[in-house]
Amino acid sequence: MDYIKQNWIKLLIFILFLGTGIFLSNQSQVDKARFLYKGIKDKLELVYVLNWQAKNISLEKSDLAISEFIAHSGGGLQGMKYLNCLECLENSKQNGLNFIEMDFSWTTDGELVALHGWESEIEGLFSEEKGRRSLAQFKDFKMVAGLTQMSFDDVAVWLSQNSEAYLITDIKDENVAALEKIKSEHPEIINQLIPQIYFFEEYAPVVNLGYDNVVLSLYKADYHHNLVYDFAKKKNILAITLPSNQLDYPGSLVKRLNDLGVVVLTHTVDDREEWQNFKKMGVDGAYTNFLFPTISPSF
Repeated sequence: MDYIKQNWIKLLIFILFLGTGIFLSNQSQVDKARFLYKGIKDKLELVYVLNWQAKNISLEKSDLAISEFIAHSGGGLQGMKYLNCLECLENSKQNGLNFIEMDFSWTTDGELVALHGWESEIEGLFSEEKGRRSLAQFKDFKMVAGLTQMSFDDVAVWLSQNSEAYLITDIKDENVAALEKIKSEHPEIINQLIPQIYFFEEYAPVVNLGYDNVVLSLYKADYHHNLVYDFAKKKNILAITLPSNQLDYPGSLVKRLNDLGVVVLTHTVDDREEWQNFKKMGVDGAYTNFLFPTISPSF
């Protein structure tokens, strides 16, 4: 008994380490703990957004009708994907795609370029070593198949020349900061821009920047679908994008969003039969590399 009294701190530490070791050795318990932690964190984020950050902030209900197909990464070309190039934009336009999604990444000198990322994309598209570059270095690259890479400034010029086109942004890092920069430098095309947000907490700052049409995309946050539904009930949003592997999650989110009148999009779909199956589920539109409308359908 005296030994315990004299060494109780050591014994307590030992028991804590032993318990932690046993817990960590059981992968199912670790996964459950992580799932629980994420669920609580996501719920708190939603409560914060709905009851404080965006309590009095919401978009007007939009009457913009998104096309059935949205060109993914500018649209595929010559069997290639993730190009985000000038020729992709022209090809998508010629094939009746007025809604175009593009990826944007930051350069080392704080500019935005149309690029999915600075890793394998640089190797595959430009035969250059991985790693972020300056705007000048990026513009000096030689793109595969003689295609033309674009800065955001180049994209803005194209949009101003094609007023019927809408651009859905997919910004890889510092999304709100990038949208603030775009708004500041290119106010003339803001009505053609549809920002994607990835987290509930991005809604208020993006709406406050003056963007009238916003899409919530779930591929980063992977929120529980009950939280997404609760958000959609309270805040107007142009559309919600679910990755195709989330469409059949328990809870019938697609149907519940349909009942709310919220547009449901998915990505990425390049098989027309697969797309028909998604339509039967209630999905309204798809990001695609190679599918084109036959009679420019819209909803």
